[in-house]
Amino acid sequence: MHFLSATGLFFLAVAGLAYLPGEVLLLFLKRKLSPLEDVCLASSVGLLMSGLVYWLMGFGHQGRLYLLWPVTSLTLFLFLHAIRRKRRRPNLPPSSRRRQTLKNLRQIVRGSCWPALSRLG
Repeated sequence: MHFLSATGLFFLAVAGLAYLPGEVLLLFLKRKLSPLEDVCLASSVGLLMSGLVYWLMGFGHQGRLYLLWPVTSLTLFLFLHAIRRKRRRPNLPPSSRRRQTLKNLRQIVRGSCWPALSRLG
């Protein structure tokens, strides 16, 4: 169990310190990339940004404030992602959007649960 919690903490740290700051920059610059390029570039740029922020906070003797960096990048990511999503949303009636959402959820559940359920029977 300790291994799983340590692994989860590691992936949370990678997402908060590497991916999110880079993704915020890519969203701000409005870059269109393939998913693999997006993850690679966001992680690389995010690591550079996190290292620079860590160095600047250490240089200014404010290292204890470094914990605000992932929180700030998450907040900016959610804000920029919400703006981007609002601009791309088609003008469909609410019932049509709800129907499409339910259809997507049904496909996800079928894809993830069907192999497991077929093994039981």
